[in-house]
Amino acid sequence: EQDPQEVKKGHELWTVGMRPDQLYTLRSDWAYSYHCLGENTIRVLDIFIPGDLMGIRDATLPHHYTTAAMLTDGIICPFPTGRIKDIFETHPNLAMGIHASAARQQAVITDRLINVLSNDARCRIAHFILEIYYRIKRVHGDLGSGRWPHRACTIKLRRMGLGKPPVPRSAGYR
Repeated sequence: EQDPQEVKKGHELWTVGMRPDQLYTLRSDWAYSYHCLGENTIRVLDIFIPGDLMGIRDATLPHHYTTAAMLTDGIICPFPTGRIKDIFETHPNLAMGIHASAARQQAVITDRLINVLSNDARCRIAHFILEIYYRIKRVHGDLGSGRWPHRACTIKLRRMGLGKPPVPRSAGYR
């Protein structure tokens, strides 16, 4: 986290096909990764919250299989994937943290896949909200007030999590 950078909502961290030259630590706010299925259809694969290591899944692959963008204005800390070998050799505790982050992300993706294949939309939304809640709680501690530390979990985000297009403002909530 030596070179923090402020980035705007919508800023793309990487796109499909790019060589994974950078990993990112999300210092503040929210980001997400997604896959485009068509002209106006995307599937959100991951929501990143402060403290998450972004890009680790693709770090050893020839190119990214997803696109990642900022969901809100925030601060990221990029570092070159070429430093991973050095980190693993000289900083074993940090190496375990990187490994744990990758394992946790894989477990979340597996859990989501099982959830999507075996539940209706209402259960998927509830599962998604609980997943984000417990991830935030892990970083921010007790959330006894019941309030989210950020307002990024909007109707649009929830619909994206279900793989549905955003609701136009004029259509309202049906």
